[in-house]
Amino acid sequence: MTGAPGPDLSVVVVTWNSARVVEGCLRSVLDTVGAPEPEIIVVDNHSSDDTLQKVREAAPAARIIANPDNRGLAAANNQGLARAGGRRILICNPDVVFRPGAIAEMGAVMD
Repeated sequence: MTGAPGPDLSVVVVTWNSARVVEGCLRSVLDTVGAPEPEIIVVDNHSSDDTLQKVREAAPAARIIANPDNRGLAAANNQGLARAGGRRILICNPDVVFRPGAIAEMGAVMD
């Protein structure tokens, strides 16, 4: 018996005190991809601002990994990659804002 297929796209975003920019990033991912929604995984490196609140507001379905300390970008990306179930995985910084169609175009190139 096979389980349900995973998401087509997983998006991994590592944050650290990114409250000013993370909302724009996540909203652009959701607006650009459309339906079905991608799996969004946010790995937070122990932010001291309201980054996690902004993530919850912008992408309520996002899976959040809240590290108890700052593990660095590479380790945090690896944490997100280990949890990602998508056929394709996109790693992006929290200050990235995608233009309409950009993610679909990247997916077409990968295919």
